[in-house]
Amino acid sequence: MFTSTGVEAINVTQIALPLSFDRHFSFDNFITERADFVVDSLKSLLISDTESIVGLWGGTDSGKTHLLNACALFARGQSISFQFYDGYQLTGCDPAQFDEFDSNTLLIVDNLDAVCGHRDWEAFFYGYINQCRDLDHRLVFSLSRKPQDLSCILPDFQSRLSWGLLLELAV
Repeated sequence: MFTSTGVEAINVTQIALPLSFDRHFSFDNFITERADFVVDSLKSLLISDTESIVGLWGGTDSGKTHLLNACALFARGQSISFQFYDGYQLTGCDPAQFDEFDSNTLLIVDNLDAVCGHRDWEAFFYGYINQCRDLDHRLVFSLSRKPQDLSCILPDFQSRLSWGLLLELAV
Protein backbone atom coordinates (compact mmCIF):
# COMPACT_ATOMS: atom_id res chain seq x y z
CA MET A 1 0.00 0.00 0.00
CA PHE A 2 1.35 3.43 -0.92
CA THR A 3 0.46 6.82 0.53
CA SER A 4 -0.27 9.93 -1.51
CA THR A 5 3.42 10.86 -1.25
CA GLY A 6 4.47 7.64 -2.98
CA VAL A 7 6.00 6.21 0.19
CA GLU A 8 4.98 2.68 1.04
CA ALA A 9 2.82 2.54 4.17
CA ILE A 10 3.27 -0.49 6.35
CA ASN A 11 0.51 -1.75 8.60
CA VAL A 12 2.07 -2.44 11.97
CA THR A 13 0.22 -4.38 14.64
CA GLN A 14 1.34 -3.48 18.12
CA ILE A 15 1.98 -6.41 20.41
CA ALA A 16 1.79 -5.95 24.16
CA LEU A 17 5.09 -6.59 25.84
CA PRO A 18 5.11 -8.70 28.96
CA LEU A 19 5.08 -6.64 32.13
CA SER A 20 8.18 -6.56 34.21
CA PHE A 21 7.25 -7.47 37.73
CA ASP A 22 7.93 -5.45 40.85
CA ARG A 23 10.34 -7.33 43.11
CA HIS A 24 9.15 -5.35 46.13
CA PHE A 25 5.99 -7.44 46.17
CA SER A 26 6.60 -10.88 47.58
CA PHE A 27 4.65 -13.58 49.37
CA ASP A 28 6.54 -12.64 52.53
CA ASN A 29 5.16 -9.11 52.65
CA PHE A 30 1.55 -9.96 51.76
CA ILE A 31 -0.23 -9.52 55.07
CA THR A 32 -3.94 -10.17 55.49
CA GLU A 33 -6.14 -12.33 57.64
CA ARG A 34 -6.07 -15.19 55.08
CA ALA A 35 -2.55 -14.61 53.78
CA ASP A 36 -1.27 -18.09 54.63
CA PHE A 37 -4.10 -19.83 52.77
CA VAL A 38 -3.83 -17.58 49.72
CA VAL A 39 -0.03 -17.78 49.52
CA ASP A 40 -0.01 -21.57 50.04
CA SER A 41 -2.63 -21.96 47.29
CA LEU A 42 -0.59 -19.89 44.83
CA LYS A 43 2.67 -21.66 45.66
CA SER A 44 0.93 -25.00 45.22
CA LEU A 45 -0.19 -23.99 41.73
CA LEU A 46 3.31 -22.90 40.83
CA ILE A 47 5.23 -25.95 42.02
CA SER A 48 2.81 -28.87 41.81
CA ASP A 49 0.15 -30.39 39.61
CA THR A 50 -2.72 -30.03 42.07
CA GLU A 51 -4.38 -27.09 40.30
CA SER A 52 -3.75 -25.51 36.91
CA ILE A 53 -5.84 -22.33 37.29
CA VAL A 54 -6.08 -19.85 40.15
CA GLY A 55 -8.11 -16.66 39.94
CA LEU A 56 -8.02 -13.81 42.42
CA TRP A 57 -10.85 -11.31 42.62
CA GLY A 58 -11.47 -8.31 44.78
CA GLY A 59 -11.78 -4.57 44.83
CA THR A 60 -9.15 -1.89 44.58
CA ASP A 61 -6.32 -2.31 47.11
CA SER A 62 -7.23 -5.91 47.86
CA GLY A 63 -3.73 -7.14 46.94
CA LYS A 64 -4.36 -8.76 43.57
CA THR A 65 -1.48 -7.07 41.74
CA HIS A 66 0.79 -7.59 44.74
CA LEU A 67 0.11 -11.33 44.65
CA LEU A 68 0.59 -11.61 40.90
CA ASN A 69 3.96 -9.87 41.21
CA ALA A 70 4.80 -12.25 44.06
CA CYS A 71 3.89 -15.19 41.79
CA ALA A 72 6.28 -13.88 39.13
CA LEU A 73 9.07 -13.43 41.65
CA PHE A 74 8.50 -16.89 43.08
CA ALA A 75 8.32 -18.47 39.60
CA ARG A 76 11.60 -16.84 38.63
CA GLY A 77 13.21 -18.25 41.79
CA GLN A 78 11.93 -21.72 40.84
CA SER A 79 13.15 -21.40 37.21
CA ILE A 80 9.57 -21.58 35.92
CA SER A 81 9.11 -19.91 32.53
CA PHE A 82 6.32 -17.36 32.61
CA GLN A 83 4.77 -14.36 30.90
CA PHE A 84 3.10 -11.54 32.83
CA TYR A 85 0.54 -9.28 31.11
CA ASP A 86 -2.08 -6.72 32.01
CA GLY A 87 -5.51 -7.36 30.48
CA TYR A 88 -5.93 -3.69 29.60
CA GLN A 89 -2.73 -3.81 27.61
CA LEU A 90 -3.82 -6.95 25.77
CA THR A 91 -7.09 -5.44 24.53
CA GLY A 92 -5.18 -3.14 22.19
CA CYS A 93 -3.58 -6.11 20.46
CA ASP A 94 -4.59 -8.96 18.20
CA PRO A 95 -4.88 -12.27 20.11
CA ALA A 96 -3.60 -14.11 17.03
CA GLN A 97 -0.18 -12.59 17.78
CA PHE A 98 0.20 -14.49 21.05
CA ASP A 99 1.48 -17.91 20.09
CA GLU A 100 4.22 -17.57 22.72
CA PHE A 101 1.67 -18.20 25.48
CA ASP A 102 1.98 -21.87 24.55
CA SER A 103 5.74 -21.84 25.13
CA ASN A 104 5.49 -20.88 28.78
CA THR A 105 4.57 -23.02 31.73
CA LEU A 106 2.88 -20.12 33.52
CA LEU A 107 0.77 -17.24 32.27
CA ILE A 108 -0.01 -14.42 34.70
CA VAL A 109 -2.67 -11.88 33.71
CA ASP A 110 -3.62 -8.95 35.90
CA ASN A 111 -7.04 -7.43 35.18
CA LEU A 112 -8.19 -10.32 32.99
CA ASP A 113 -11.71 -8.89 33.20
CA ALA A 114 -10.51 -6.08 30.91
CA VAL A 115 -10.92 -8.50 27.98
CA CYS A 116 -14.66 -8.82 28.68
CA GLY A 117 -16.48 -7.26 25.76
CA HIS A 118 -13.65 -8.11 23.33
CA ARG A 119 -14.96 -11.23 21.58
CA ASP A 120 -11.61 -12.32 20.11
CA TRP A 121 -9.85 -12.10 23.46
CA GLU A 122 -12.69 -13.86 25.26
CA ALA A 123 -12.50 -16.68 22.70
CA PHE A 124 -8.71 -16.79 23.04
CA PHE A 125 -8.80 -17.14 26.83
CA TYR A 126 -11.71 -19.58 26.66
CA GLY A 127 -9.44 -21.81 24.58
CA TYR A 128 -6.39 -21.16 26.73
CA ILE A 129 -8.23 -22.09 29.92
CA ASN A 130 -9.35 -25.32 28.26
CA GLN A 131 -5.71 -26.02 27.34
CA CYS A 132 -4.62 -25.53 30.93
CA ARG A 133 -6.61 -28.61 31.82
CA ASP A 134 -5.21 -30.69 28.94
CA LEU A 135 -1.59 -29.51 28.79
CA ASP A 136 1.05 -28.61 31.33
CA HIS A 137 0.06 -24.92 31.42
CA ARG A 138 -0.87 -22.87 34.44
CA LEU A 139 -2.81 -19.63 34.63
CA VAL A 140 -3.00 -17.11 37.45
CA PHE A 141 -5.25 -14.12 36.88
CA SER A 142 -7.02 -11.31 38.67
CA LEU A 143 -10.50 -9.87 38.29
CA SER A 144 -12.11 -6.82 39.86
CA ARG A 145 -15.37 -8.71 40.48
CA LYS A 146 -16.47 -12.33 40.72
CA PRO A 147 -16.94 -13.96 37.31
CA GLN A 148 -20.74 -14.11 37.57
CA ASP A 149 -20.87 -10.30 37.79
CA LEU A 150 -18.76 -9.58 34.69
CA SER A 151 -20.17 -8.37 31.37
CA CYS A 152 -18.75 -10.97 29.02
CA ILE A 153 -19.94 -11.60 25.48
CA LEU A 154 -19.23 -15.33 25.53
CA PRO A 155 -20.98 -17.23 28.34
CA ASP A 156 -18.45 -20.08 27.93
CA PHE A 157 -15.56 -17.72 28.68
CA GLN A 158 -17.39 -16.33 31.69
CA SER A 159 -18.00 -19.84 33.04
CA ARG A 160 -14.34 -20.81 32.49
CA LEU A 161 -13.28 -17.97 34.78
CA SER A 162 -14.80 -20.00 37.62
CA TRP A 163 -12.79 -23.13 36.82
CA GLY A 164 -9.95 -23.98 39.13
CA LEU A 165 -9.48 -22.24 42.42
CA LEU A 166 -11.12 -18.81 42.70
CA LEU A 167 -10.12 -16.74 45.73
CA GLU A 168 -11.83 -13.58 46.93
CA LEU A 169 -9.49 -11.01 48.43
CA ALA A 170 -11.08 -8.68 50.96
CA VAL A 171 -10.04 -5.05 51.21
